[in-house]
Amino acid sequence: MNMKRIGIVFLASLILMAGFASASDEKSVTITDEERLELITKLEGTNITNGEFIKIALPELYDESPSKATSGYYQQEKVWFGSSDVTNKTIDTDLGTKSLPFGIMMGTSSIEKESSNIKFSSKSNFYGATPVEVYVYSGLYDSSSNLIGFCAKTAASTKEIEVTAYKHYSSGTYKVDGVHEAVAPPGYAPAVITCTSSSGWENL
Repeated sequence: MNMKRIGIVFLASLILMAGFASASDEKSVTITDEERLELITKLEGTNITNGEFIKIALPELYDESPSKATSGYYQQEKVWFGSSDVTNKTIDTDLGTKSLPFGIMMGTSSIEKESSNIKFSSKSNFYGATPVEVYVYSGLYDSSSNLIGFCAKTAASTKEIEVTAYKHYSSGTYKVDGVHEAVAPPGYAPAVITCTSSSGWENL
């Protein structure tokens, strides 16, 4: 085997390894059953932390052995859907140890009819240093403001993340709200950046 072929094989191996590592760092959950949606509805607006919310409502995403950065995120107060006063809210408990600006989060939420389903999604784009972790939460509401669909995703070392889910279509008015959060690496401030988004009400 010549050196050029060895180089190509080695490069291909690295690409495959990188792909597997990326997939293993991503976790998501979609909730459509009424019992869990009711649980999230009951929790919504209460004074609990991110960690408490994820452990109670989204155990699939909970990290039992979190890193220091994730542990800090878990200790922050939960930001809920519809928090219209939150636009790149910055959270930090130790500003004195950080000096470099972290960045800016941009979030969008969208909804559309796709075949016999309602497709709803929330997407985050971060501009700045690469976050240790990013979280995105997406909630589908009907015209009575009842939460009828929910999905969430977390991923490590990425600046872009999107979560999408589907709900069986029924004619009506709906909206999608999103919460987008990024956890800073060591040496950057603030420790967490959060923003919210909404599709606004749409007739489908």
